[in-house]
Amino acid sequence: MFFTQFKSFIVALLLIVPAAGYAQQSQVEPEMDFYFGRNMQLGGMPTISIVSYEDELVITKLFLNRGQCVIFDNTGKLFPVKLKYSQKVTIGFYGKTWQTDCSDIKELVFETNFGVWRYKK
Repeated sequence: MFFTQFKSFIVALLLIVPAAGYAQQSQVEPEMDFYFGRNMQLGGMPTISIVSYEDELVITKLFLNRGQCVIFDNTGKLFPVKLKYSQKVTIGFYGKTWQTDCSDIKELVFETNFGVWRYKK
């Protein structure tokens, strides 16, 4: 009887403690700017340019339109992107399928050394 109650207590504790720790993590919005364009050398492929206003900005992942727009990375070594103050990176992307319109980005998710930052249009 005691063991069953103790086991239930431990399971409940394991479920609560990680959630409490997650809620206490503070994420700072990184100082950066971004704008969209097109790369005419690649047939007008849409691009995003990111400018850092942080001394050290590391972008580990970038999601456009919840993964429906794919990052153009022909080397497989694009991420992590490390930027210092005022440095810029331009990244091309395209639709996952022929039906995906990536000319109008509705949501961006940046995973950085400052945490996860989301932009919604």
